[in-house]
Amino acid sequence: MAYDPHSIEGRFLDGEIEAHGRVIRWIALVLTSPRFHRLRGERQDLQQEVLRRILDNLRKEKFDAMLDFRVYVQSIAYNTARESVRRWLRTHRADLPVLGEAGEETGIEEAVVYRELAAHVLETAPEGCKQLFRMFFYEQLGYARIAQTLKMPVGTAKSRLFRCLKKAYLYLAARSGDRQDEDLDKNLDLPGTHPGRRASN
Repeated sequence: MAYDPHSIEGRFLDGEIEAHGRVIRWIALVLTSPRFHRLRGERQDLQQEVLRRILDNLRKEKFDAMLDFRVYVQSIAYNTARESVRRWLRTHRADLPVLGEAGEETGIEEAVVYRELAAHVLETAPEGCKQLFRMFFYEQLGYARIAQTLKMPVGTAKSRLFRCLKKAYLYLAARSGDRQDEDLDKNLDLPGTHPGRRASN
């Protein structure tokens, strides 16, 4: 299956500079998103790895030209970044504080994302969110203890915390100019990528 030479994937495969630049911009939208802030020192290497994978797949004609090439590129970038996060976690898992109450299953990758968000928005967050962030992330208090301290139901403490996390995420996305990041999640239907989604569970 030969790709249309006028399509973005065909032009990229042929080495056209404009197509190459567009693909790099699509990749950058993923690698510079707040959830992958921890990988900022690896972005250049990750970008090259994503480009290598895309080219390899195109040469082997693994991409279905009926699909959206932008989503395809960004899904490869997303999966490549996630692999890097997992490698980091395997090395540093023992150094991470336990989040949530004892016995509660909290996704370790989500925990890393939440800690990154908290560190970046603590100074600009509303006072109520700052208090929740400090208690949950830095004092490592469980939901029941937070609710007791703030004199509110446990469910209210949970929902307020995750509303704050969602606002923090959107704030960082806006500052990074990453307007397509949420659209990427929607198109790829990737679970667990937005902190705010847990609030409805």
